[in-house]
Amino acid sequence: MFSKVLPALFYALFAISTALVAQNESHPKLVIGMVVDQMRYDYLTRYEAHYSENGFKRILRDGFDCRNLHYNYGPTFTGPGHASIFTGTTPRYHGIIANDWYMRDEGRTMYCSEDRSVRSVGQQSPKGQMSPRNMIATTVADELKLHSAGRSKTIAIAIKDRGATLSGGHTADAAYWMTDQWITSSFYMESLPQWVQDFNEKMMDFVPDVWEPLKPIELYIESAPDDNPWEHAFRGKDKPVFPYNLKELKQENGGINMIKSTPFGNTITTALAREAILNEQLGKGEVTDFLTVSYSSPDYLGHMLGPQAVEIQDNYMRFDLELGEFLNFLDEQFGEGNYLFFLTADHGGGWVPAQLKELGVPAGYISGKLILSAAREHITERFGIKNAIDNYSNEQFFLNLGAIETSGHSAAQIARELADFVRRFEGIAEAYTAWDFRTHEYTQGMVHLMQNGYNHKRSGDVILITEPAWMEYGSKGTTHGSPWNYDTHVPALFFGWGVKPGHTDERLSITDIAPTVSSLLRISFPNAATGKPIRAITEH
Repeated sequence: MFSKVLPALFYALFAISTALVAQNESHPKLVIGMVVDQMRYDYLTRYEAHYSENGFKRILRDGFDCRNLHYNYGPTFTGPGHASIFTGTTPRYHGIIANDWYMRDEGRTMYCSEDRSVRSVGQQSPKGQMSPRNMIATTVADELKLHSAGRSKTIAIAIKDRGATLSGGHTADAAYWMTDQWITSSFYMESLPQWVQDFNEKMMDFVPDVWEPLKPIELYIESAPDDNPWEHAFRGKDKPVFPYNLKELKQENGGINMIKSTPFGNTITTALAREAILNEQLGKGEVTDFLTVSYSSPDYLGHMLGPQAVEIQDNYMRFDLELGEFLNFLDEQFGEGNYLFFLTADHGGGWVPAQLKELGVPAGYISGKLILSAAREHITERFGIKNAIDNYSNEQFFLNLGAIETSGHSAAQIARELADFVRRFEGIAEAYTAWDFRTHEYTQGMVHLMQNGYNHKRSGDVILITEPAWMEYGSKGTTHGSPWNYDTHVPALFFGWGVKPGHTDERLSITDIAPTVSSLLRISFPNAATGKPIRAITEH
């Protein structure tokens, strides 16, 4: 009897000890940094009853939930969001102040990932002329590459080019983004890998002919009725309601580009991430590798519809299932506990002001065109300068410094007058000048957030803040960009290697994510990081 029991006991103990050793490696095999574009924190809780046990609920149960993490700057856009997540600092220091900004020296707009020195790879298109060069700080993946003497591999994936290039950083081995197929730039490589080319041939296999609700529509009680007046419809469809015949609608809505505005953009993104792990052998070497995956489709949907839409709820219910499947895939590849995973968002998104107004909540819309026209007229009447304002974009005024100097007035004087004038408009909460930010160091309040978003080489001369629930947008769908809670409050979930279950209600900043990951990996913080490690996570 003992001859049978002892070997069985030995093998059982060996299996247990092997599992324990596997989950206590000195470093994770792979770090996965996941960003969900325009994911409000409350999407975790509003739709919780519909989530599976293996997706968000698994992370909330077995991982760490930062329930009160906010962006610590304004404006809150996709480019700055991705840069801030991975550099651990604000636009003030990483330089990505918006998705694009006005360059007064050249009289044109600079796109945040634009790089005219590189060429498109995988497709002849200017949409491939992208890189992270406009970001003037390192990312956590850059520091991992430096720490490992170049042995760590970094790959970044997103439908939006800025979601890929800015996440992966300056030393990424590859970044892939999607036009009507997945492409990259010569910043990373000279030719598209065969596995990406093969994926491009089959990616429409992941898209059904018809998008129908995952569950019976009457169960979507957390959302507004499917037929409501606050949402945009696709071309060729009278109302933005289920079902969506994608096979027919894509003919009038940009072909495959329409898929970006459906949950199946997420499906394609996840599928490419799997292929990257398998074909690039991520996590199979002696050092930690890094994969960033940014999901752009929720943002396209959010802009089109708003957070009250049943389509938004259906998107997150589907994403939850795919997230669970992806975590299972990671378990199979690396073993539970052998990879470090975090999930956050690049910004939130506001409720549709038209809907809020119907409910009696103070809300509204501003017109940048009207404000600009009135501002130009006022400055001309007040100072006699006809071309004092060069540009208005992203709710910032750029002054014509040469014209002002020639007039004999000071730019600071014009800026202060302009700020005083635009504060009078309905829907404008405040206006700050570049000279305010250059001569004072603010430590609290909205002015502190806006100063964190101000870069003295790239930002405008007068920066506006709208009132809460006011936005510069059309009457349907929603946008983001403000320093108010609905745009700043985002998920921050940590899971896997080195992370103990728990949560915190402490107010934290988006710039704390990169230092937390760096601390867990025991590597240097990104070079301009201003955030701090989240002690509730790292002290375990």
